[in-house]
Amino acid sequence: MTEADFSRRGFLAKGVALGAVPLVGLANVDDALAAPPPTVYDVTTFGAQGDGTADDSNAIQAAIDAANSRGGGTVVFPAGTFRVTRALTIYSQIVFRGAGMRATVIRKSPGGGAYPIVKSPAYDPPTGEPTPIFSWSLQNISFDGNRDAGALGNGVQVYASGYSMFNVTIYNCEGRGLWGEFHAEEPPPGELLEAQLANVWVHHCTSGGIYWNGPKDSQWVNVVVYLCGPATGNSTTRGVEVHNRSNGLRVANGHVWGLNHLVAWYVDCDGPSLTNCTGEGAQRAQLVVVGNDSVVMGGKYFAARPDRQTAGIEIGDATAPNPTAGTFVNTKVINCELGALKFVNDAGIGRYLLSVWQTAGYAVVVQPGQHMKLSNRLDLMVSGGAKSGDLAELKPVTIQEDMLARQSLEVHGKVGFFGTAPQSQSAGWVFGGLPDARSLDGNADLAQVRAVLATLLKDLRRYGLIATPPT
Repeated sequence: MTEADFSRRGFLAKGVALGAVPLVGLANVDDALAAPPPTVYDVTTFGAQGDGTADDSNAIQAAIDAANSRGGGTVVFPAGTFRVTRALTIYSQIVFRGAGMRATVIRKSPGGGAYPIVKSPAYDPPTGEPTPIFSWSLQNISFDGNRDAGALGNGVQVYASGYSMFNVTIYNCEGRGLWGEFHAEEPPPGELLEAQLANVWVHHCTSGGIYWNGPKDSQWVNVVVYLCGPATGNSTTRGVEVHNRSNGLRVANGHVWGLNHLVAWYVDCDGPSLTNCTGEGAQRAQLVVVGNDSVVMGGKYFAARPDRQTAGIEIGDATAPNPTAGTFVNTKVINCELGALKFVNDAGIGRYLLSVWQTAGYAVVVQPGQHMKLSNRLDLMVSGGAKSGDLAELKPVTIQEDMLARQSLEVHGKVGFFGTAPQSQSAGWVFGGLPDARSLDGNADLAQVRAVLATLLKDLRRYGLIATPPT
């Protein structure tokens, strides 16, 4: 190839760019066509082997640093297993892109001290608020904490906002799989706030799956956490643990399962929503709601334990400084014999629509020393033989009086009112001067029967099933 051929080919390859360059004279053409800085950095060009044996730490970090020196870029990993002996530090505007989950694996070296696989600069939880990073991403890649070979520490730990994880697996960590925090209410001007997790799996991590304390208003879709806890014995871990810098977190299609965590979902922030999510197998409870104004829609929560000695959904936490208020739940709970719905530290004004299946125990349990708040509203369908439980003065079905058309209400047996066919409301019953009585024994006299009937009529009137007689 001659020098002339090379120049022609270089010129033709940049013809599009030439069209955008002012024709300021031939002397400046070479400067105008100067190659832009690279935006893709293949770790193998920096010396990474990806054979599972060589130490690829320095080569990968060199690729990251090269991208960071130019304001960001994509660090590309081909298929392979990349062994690291120290934490990889990621920066703003950096993207890790692998060849696919389990195709590209970054694995900790056996043994050694406690360090994460990937971290943001100067972040060493559980303390500290370092300078955050923004607008970075992990894509199509797996992270292996190698705990079975004695490696210690978390998988990914970052103090950051405005980032994403897509098609990512984090597993086999002695610490948490993912530890993320961001405490500020808003990021700096021009930066993004919400983090987005999509198609993320975290599993087989000894100290828990995901610890999340911000950024707020983040969104998770298709997040699966399983078998995160010690291999044997009683557990203290939480599959997903969310804290109060995470207000407004939205999760759709999340699933936490396994027999070796204490709590599947522990949600201690205000205004979260869990849609079509599932928790199963936890030793204490499948979902603990601690913050205010939580919404749980769809999905199901079930024991999945042979002894069924676990709770479904707990409202409040005895160790929390404030009780929980304003919870809305519409879901299904199965075989949680310590209470499908357990009120532990509750401030009321909750709305609970539950379909409960369990063969023993109580559907609703109130923590000893607590009492059911009358501002709660419960709609329960209990099947399988369990009892409704401790409802205090509430009933399994509660109707607000302002919803009733008092002279034209029809009562439908399908919603639990004694199995009756639809019928018009009674024109009115008159009773008075009788004591409140709710039980009959074999020796009851006529006066006791009258008292019980009068009490029943009072309750029917209370729920709008018979009319108050005109005065």
